[in-house]
Amino acid sequence: MVKRLKYVWHAYNLALQKRPFLTQIATAGTLYATGDALCQEIMIRRAQSDAHHGKDTSHEHSKYDLWRTIRFGVYGLTISGPLSYVWYKALDKVIKLPKGASRLQAVKVSCYKVLWDELAFGPATLAVFFTAMSLLEGKTIKESVQKCKSEFLTTFIIDLIVWPGAQFVNFLFLPTHYRILYISTLNLFWNAFLSNMQHHGIDHDAFLSKFGIRSSAPAAAESTLSIIDVTLSEQALKKQIEEEVNKVD
Repeated sequence: MVKRLKYVWHAYNLALQKRPFLTQIATAGTLYATGDALCQEIMIRRAQSDAHHGKDTSHEHSKYDLWRTIRFGVYGLTISGPLSYVWYKALDKVIKLPKGASRLQAVKVSCYKVLWDELAFGPATLAVFFTAMSLLEGKTIKESVQKCKSEFLTTFIIDLIVWPGAQFVNFLFLPTHYRILYISTLNLFWNAFLSNMQHHGIDHDAFLSKFGIRSSAPAAAESTLSIIDVTLSEQALKKQIEEEVNKVD
């Protein structure tokens, strides 16, 4: 078993040297698909457990969706993998660690990279993820943008809790060509979380309230417009919005 793992690791390193771009995007695609498969397996087992205890599971994910996993794999292969490859190479070129730098200098440079990664690349990739995945599911551009708006803030706050420490280790200790493997391995669990956010979501108001953030009434009202029939009169439309705003208040 150990010999096989060593052989696989040697083959992977060889592929990284010969075809770094293809190897790293293939890694991202594989682990994105695996993350979704993990999420679906958890949801299916939970639905089965609920059914066993007599709970209503008609609204839950109880059957494996192969096309959903394929969509995640395609996203990792064609969008996330290439973006991460370009980003990490550019970040290492722009924010360089001087030769012979002390450990303190290395820590400072790593912190600076984490700051840029979390405040620039992180938000951009989350926005791209929710929009692109919704489009791959066949949603309209308007629906995809709305999905991004509804899930972004909660997911970004969780991102800020989870990723800075992991990225600090990444930038301080790992060479550039291992970064996508490291991030993609951690993404196995993060992607399971993103898959859950994309297809199930959480109670945003309850979560955001823990951080003293309150959903705005206009945003809550805006989210209801997509399900209002366009044939409603202007008076009926205003009444509907007022009702939704009152609910939020």
